[in-house]
Amino acid sequence: YMNCWSGRMRLVEGSVELSIDATNEAFNQHVSAAAQKYLMRPNSTSWGIKQMKAIVYGRRFRMQRSAMEIQLRDNRTFLVNFSHDDGREVLARFRRANPAVVIEKGPPGRQLTRMRSTDRWKSRSASNFDYLMELNYIAGRSTQDITQYPVFPWIVADYTSEELDLQSEESFRDLSKPIGLCGSASRAEEVAGRYYDMEEMGDVPFHYFTHYSSAAVVLYYLLRLEPYTTMQILFQGGKFDHADRLFHSIAATWRGVTKNIQDVKELVPEFYYLPEAFMNHNMVSFGTKQDGSNIAHLSLPPWAKDCPFAFVYKMREALESEIVSAKLHNWIDLVFGYKQRGPAAVDALNLFHPQTYEPKNKKKEALSQEIVNTLDNIGQTPIQLFTKKHPERSPEKVLLITDPTLTTMLADEPLASRRGAPVVHVHLTADRLFVTRNDGSVDVHRVNSTPYSVNKSSPIPNLFKTEQPNSFSLQAGEVALGPLSGLVTGVASNAVVLPTAKDTFVVQGGMFTHAIVARSTSSSRKIKTAVAHSDIVTLVASDPNGDYIATTGMDTTIHVWRVGGDEVLTPHFSIYSHDTKVNGVTVSGALDTIASCGTDGRILLHSLAAGSYDRKIDHPLGHAFTNIVFSEDCYVPNLIAYSEADRTLRLYSLNGVLIRTVVRATPVTGIYPFPGTQMLVLN
Repeated sequence: YMNCWSGRMRLVEGSVELSIDATNEAFNQHVSAAAQKYLMRPNSTSWGIKQMKAIVYGRRFRMQRSAMEIQLRDNRTFLVNFSHDDGREVLARFRRANPAVVIEKGPPGRQLTRMRSTDRWKSRSASNFDYLMELNYIAGRSTQDITQYPVFPWIVADYTSEELDLQSEESFRDLSKPIGLCGSASRAEEVAGRYYDMEEMGDVPFHYFTHYSSAAVVLYYLLRLEPYTTMQILFQGGKFDHADRLFHSIAATWRGVTKNIQDVKELVPEFYYLPEAFMNHNMVSFGTKQDGSNIAHLSLPPWAKDCPFAFVYKMREALESEIVSAKLHNWIDLVFGYKQRGPAAVDALNLFHPQTYEPKNKKKEALSQEIVNTLDNIGQTPIQLFTKKHPERSPEKVLLITDPTLTTMLADEPLASRRGAPVVHVHLTADRLFVTRNDGSVDVHRVNSTPYSVNKSSPIPNLFKTEQPNSFSLQAGEVALGPLSGLVTGVASNAVVLPTAKDTFVVQGGMFTHAIVARSTSSSRKIKTAVAHSDIVTLVASDPNGDYIATTGMDTTIHVWRVGGDEVLTPHFSIYSHDTKVNGVTVSGALDTIASCGTDGRILLHSLAAGSYDRKIDHPLGHAFTNIVFSEDCYVPNLIAYSEADRTLRLYSLNGVLIRTVVRATPVTGIYPFPGTQMLVLN
């Protein structure tokens, strides 16, 4: 059972209607009588033709490149397979109705070249995780199809130690071998013997009877997440499998993979980014094992300290380590590359059931029941992306500064700046430092990029050159205001700097006219003004990528703006969910989320793309939240919230799970996350 459903698609008056059949006519969707009550029939839906952001045509479905993956601007995705040769006509109609939609089609190799995925990974512009996700995507894998779910490698080989040593080779799995060969040395002999026995009997030979990625593997790992929990019940005919065979322990699963020759499953991406996948938040009863213990949360290795967040963080840290970066190309050769099939695969002991491979002949043909059963249950090998050895990743470049006087010299070099009104915000770009003051003026300092050597006889020059300050005079009738109450931080202040494609703007609120003003740093006469609030704007926050800003003020509303175009700021959507003063706003395009907090003791999360409400987080004691900020560059992105009432910093996951609390002895005036694990807290 793979949970696809038959339906019809219509393009009607500028919108797309997807009507789901009352009775599923999709092939091979057999559900037992005992499982009927768990059947999940999708809802019929529709969307505006202009809502479509991208269409990937020629996606693979049961080895036929007859499907289309539609991505909407609100981040919803639909995988639609056409039973007849209707896909090209549908694509043409979509293109005529929405010329702006991005169309992706053609051979995977062309997509790989266009996206420059390998080059970006080699040069370390893309992480190991991001590169593997891109390869999965280009190779036809999709989270919308559990028979072709993205596949990730086992990386860590130590699930018993109290501490995980990421500097030791022994902590890692051998990425040059298929997972079926990891374990005792005798496995290679057994796997090779099976291949030759089949060859001698006249059968098409292969090495493994199961596959490293299948619907059963995905449902095994994602047991604790819906809709996979219900899909597991459907897959097992109306009940969970025996508790001892469910995913209850990571150490036990690793033992099974390395000791049972029939168990060759790799991992899914969630092991490297989603701790909630290993927590039984829905309080599902999975049954009792033979030893009498109940299954709830996943049993974690000792080095995770019973914390799913620590577990996933360590797993991701291992994936991004230098040891893995130097060897990941070997695993790519096995799964996506030249060792996936042919003589090289035979030599590498890496051949699976022949029906799990895409045929060389891409001609669409009717599939037999036997082949469909194989694809739906045993698994499907990804599309081959490389026919030659995958290049290695470039070594990490580390700037090593050995002069102990460096820190002192930098601290002793004061930044020249005019004296005046108090500073309310500073912003550093690649070549400028912007200092904004509460009287509406902005000082601009150019970064000094003159090369210099580090030694005691050659003092370090000041890193900044002070330009003639750009001071903006305000229009008649408008007066810049400082913060009205509370503490001002650099995270959500009354001014932000927005570098756009054509210019750099400083966006400020605090006007008696209730306006927000975008001023060019290149010309004091270039000013854009927008009004959306009914009272004074007190906070302006920007997305780190500069694609969005959010504004809030004394009217308790929040307005989200897109950045770009001639008007600089374009209204996107508004939030009216806070009944009291909003104290903090933080925006992240990378996480598709805006978070806001206020004196009502609530944190509200909304989707940036869709403008829709996601979830609410309440202060455990009902106190007001004072400040809030995303830590989006962390391996496990999270949300940091501060409450002055109890002087406590709280770390939440994006799904609202409280991870950690830290009580401060003195008030916190600023929170600045850094990439990785670091965070600067100003007291």
